Amino acid sequence: MKISTTLLYLTSLLIFNSCTDVIDLDLTEANKKLVVEAWLTNDTDVHTVQLSLTGSYFDQNPTLRVNDAVVTITDNTGNSFILEETADGIYQDRFDLVQANTYFLHIKTIEGEEYISQGEKLSPVPSIDSLYAVYQVKTTIDDEGYFVYINSKDPIGQRNFYRWKIYINDVYQNKADNISFETDEYFNGNDITNFQFYWEPLNEGDFVKVEQLSLSENGYKFIKLMREQLTGGGIFGTPPATIKGNISSKNNPAETVLGFFGVSSIHSLKILIEGSKP
Repeated sequence: MKISTTLLYLTSLLIFNSCTDVIDLDLTEANKKLVVEAWLTNDTDVHTVQLSLTGSYFDQNPTLRVNDAVVTITDNTGNSFILEETADGIYQDRFDLVQANTYFLHIKTIEGEEYISQGEKLSPVPSIDSLYAVYQVKTTIDDEGYFVYINSKDPIGQRNFYRWKIYINDVYQNKADNISFETDEYFNGNDITNFQFYWEPLNEGDFVKVEQLSLSENGYKFIKLMREQLTGGGIFGTPPATIKGNISSKNNPAETVLGFFGVSSIHSLKILIEGSKP
């Protein structure tokens, strides 16, 4: 009997990304694969890469971390940053991301295995012009409560990819259905008005924060496939299939590496939902 470990991995990746590869493995003996969790954003100068290994299905031990690796991030202008291991399998360093620079991840394990990522360019993201909540009465198909919307404007003459994250009372909403992303294929250069990407009703007094992130085309495709894996329709849904990330083994190109190295610009707005019901 075979089983895919992808959904377990993708769920953990989704939680970690408060920052998208499927393998069929023997139920009792799983070949350990490197898992890389690394998505850098320009809203902080502290950047984190987390390294771990997949385990067997019946393994009750904690996730096996990858220790003592040399983790380096470089850019196309010659800058190089060696990350320090601050906890088991967690590597960090302080530096500022620069717009339009392209970044690369390099990993060398204590066993001498090397992994490299494709380049990820830091693209700008337009600002969220406004964030607001509208009260909706209960109907036969809609719930009662406040629903949030944003207004923004897509730059003209360029192809853009977006992701949105929402925090309710400082809690990141990270269920699979909350993964929101879009390409500007149908609104290039136009206003993004009354845009709704979160469909759960909120209450008066809730504190809401929305982040608008830029994505590369590869990052967009990875997140799109990740969401499809997580919302595959249950036991009657599409079976998990390999999701191609952007990290590969330098020693063994055929080796599957789970994860994605991404960079994003962020713009965010916050509101407190207030006002009386109609």
